[in-house]
Amino acid sequence: MNKHMNKVLAATVAGVTLLAGAAGAQTAQEILEQAQKASSEVSNMTVDLVMNGQASMTVAGSDGQEQSVPVGGKLEMGVYTAMGMPMSVYTTGNMTLNLMGFPINREITDTYVVITADGMDTYTLDDTDPEAPAWMHIVQEGTEYGELVERSLSGEMSNMQLPMDYVLAEATQEIDGTECYVITAQMAASQMVEYVKSAMALAGNAGQEQMAVIDELLAKAGPYVDGLVVSFEEYVAVDTCLPVQMTLDLNDSSWGPILDKAMELLASQLNMAGTSLSIDDASMSFTFDYYEEPGFEIPQEALNAPVTPAEELAAQAQGLIESQM
Repeated sequence: MNKHMNKVLAATVAGVTLLAGAAGAQTAQEILEQAQKASSEVSNMTVDLVMNGQASMTVAGSDGQEQSVPVGGKLEMGVYTAMGMPMSVYTTGNMTLNLMGFPINREITDTYVVITADGMDTYTLDDTDPEAPAWMHIVQEGTEYGELVERSLSGEMSNMQLPMDYVLAEATQEIDGTECYVITAQMAASQMVEYVKSAMALAGNAGQEQMAVIDELLAKAGPYVDGLVVSFEEYVAVDTCLPVQMTLDLNDSSWGPILDKAMELLASQLNMAGTSLSIDDASMSFTFDYYEEPGFEIPQEALNAPVTPAEELAAQAQGLIESQM
């Protein structure tokens, strides 16, 4: 896992923690505040993440008849976190792609991340050569990562509120044997972006760097974000007020500009003029669990791996990109 993927993972975990902590006792807001407090007191947490993107592509066959073929993918990851300082995170998973009926499966490389007051250590298994996989130990120096964790653990970032109205269902619902409050909400994706940027502003130097990345992405993707709508559904345990499950989806969105661009690319790059696309599902789900013990240990082989500064890897990647241009 490279430097940028680590930051994306860190931002994702932080964002999920804030969202999950945002659901209350008699009102949705009260439940969210209690959930945030309960989450800050756990020792170890696991998050099972499932990201699903499915579409249908309609193409004209050689006989002139239209055919609908599936296109999409599914990412499944387990994120195991030992809370506190230092904070340790272990990720594993797999990805499945469905390209017009041809499945492709790939395992996600096991990665361990340790965040301390002085920086972040990443241990990842490089399986570029399947015959001789080797561990890499990547070091990123800097206090910003530890500061972000400390702020999150202290509750300093728990006051961040999503710009939408939460609705608490009248009836509770059972999830895997646990009675849960059900809280729903919906917001425009553009509002979500502003919320993320506000959260990053509280994250110090690390957040400032991420804000620059977000601004760069929005400069290119801004017009395609306007029609997207994010829907949330959260389940919070009645007895412990700990988050149990959360789902996010974009299925109420207007996909017009994105689909138009996709069909333009299909026509120009793959000579598939006349092809149409429709989005069947775009969703993410998070299932939480909590333990007294971490449930994972960094392999000794990883700890013994030679150290590689993150800047060195970044320079190598930049050189590779420039050589291909």
